[in-house]
Amino acid sequence: MERTVTIGVLGCGNVGAALVELIARQGDEIAQRTGLRLRIGRVAVRSLSKEREVLLDPELLTVDAHAVVTDPEIDLVVEVIGGIEPARELISTALKSNKPVITANKELLANVGVELFGEADAAGVDLLFEAAVAGGIPIVRPLRESLVAEQVSRVMGIVNGTTNYILTKMTEEQWTYAEALAEAQSLGYAERDPTADVDGADAGAKAAIIATIAFGVKVVAGDVYSEGIAGITPTDVEFATRLGYVLKLLAIADRAVSLPGCVHRRSLPVSLRWAASSAPPSLRSPRCRRRRSRPPGRRAPTSRCPPRSGWSTPARPRRCPPMARSRSPSSARHRCRPPAPSPPSSST
Repeated sequence: MERTVTIGVLGCGNVGAALVELIARQGDEIAQRTGLRLRIGRVAVRSLSKEREVLLDPELLTVDAHAVVTDPEIDLVVEVIGGIEPARELISTALKSNKPVITANKELLANVGVELFGEADAAGVDLLFEAAVAGGIPIVRPLRESLVAEQVSRVMGIVNGTTNYILTKMTEEQWTYAEALAEAQSLGYAERDPTADVDGADAGAKAAIIATIAFGVKVVAGDVYSEGIAGITPTDVEFATRLGYVLKLLAIADRAVSLPGCVHRRSLPVSLRWAASSAPPSLRSPRCRRRRSRPPGRRAPTSRCPPRSGWSTPARPRRCPPMARSRSPSSARHRCRPPAPSPPSSST
């Protein structure tokens, strides 16, 4: 038997309008698969006169967001207005009114998410946020449910599409940073003010949320060390390409450090574009250390940090010519051994 779920939407910008359009377009298919008929009940907006790309009944629009979260006919609240206030107050009010909430607000969750989760538990309703962290990647639910009994030590990956697009264009098309950013903005991949993306704040907020879920500790956005990509030049990209690497912005959450979140721009092996070749200095293994000053006359070390297990690295050239090799019992170094001489021919 089909049941109707009435949704109250807070915000009708790019994300909110896309949600309304998706429900209108795929409502029948969703109902067929789940037995739930989704219906838009109210939509809170800042301006009633603003032109919108999505078609909405004017009677559904309101500027009173509090009326939406307290409306008894609303079964579910979806918050996509962004920012901390008034989003925090509206979500808190909805939870106290026993309404489950879905939010895509990473900034909010990265700063006051723990408090909101406590309010949701106290009210016995859900606060879901899969869309706030790598919405196209199933990571939040597995961390909260499937891997809840596992001790996760590290979560690392690319979580910001804007910077990934910019760095890809700089690598593959040899564009400058300004050219790649302008193209991303024209295609809608970057906001008019891309500061949060290119400075690493967006990825930092996601890293804080991931660390909180994966490690069961309170990590806020201010705890996360972040680096951006605005200072990357074509010369940096060229040098990385020469060495067989590409530049990517990584969000790294590590249980073993005092502040378990960071956002770092790192070099990745070309054959492994979506994995990290090394963590930032504070997260590296004990064998990997930053370059230190050396006494005069001492040779600089030539070895690099060892690759992580399971990674394919280019084969190193052989130190010895292709002949028989032996290991001296008194030394750990391989020594070249020429082939044994042929026995003298017997005289008749």
